[in-house]
Amino acid sequence: AGATKTGGKQSSGSSGAGAGGASNKNNRNTSSYTSQLFAWLKQNTPVLILNFGSICTLTGFTRKDVLELRALSMTGSISSVIYFATHSRPIAWVPMAWS
Repeated sequence: AGATKTGGKQSSGSSGAGAGGASNKNNRNTSSYTSQLFAWLKQNTPVLILNFGSICTLTGFTRKDVLELRALSMTGSISSVIYFATHSRPIAWVPMAWS
């Protein structure tokens, strides 16, 4: 079998190389998963911020304390402004002002 040199260590090219081969494959799968996760988060960050703000606004309406209501309502409004500022090009000024 063809031996390859990776990172200064000698490893065999066969798939039955024992724990070292399985560990290397697992590391590649993990790094692929994390890179896909970071790409997804980068693409969907504005939507996640908007959803967080919507949940804060809805939760605010269940509070009896006016200070909690106002704080959660402001968090929801600021989240929607951040969403409209980062999600669309050109910037959607009317929805930002409405928020």
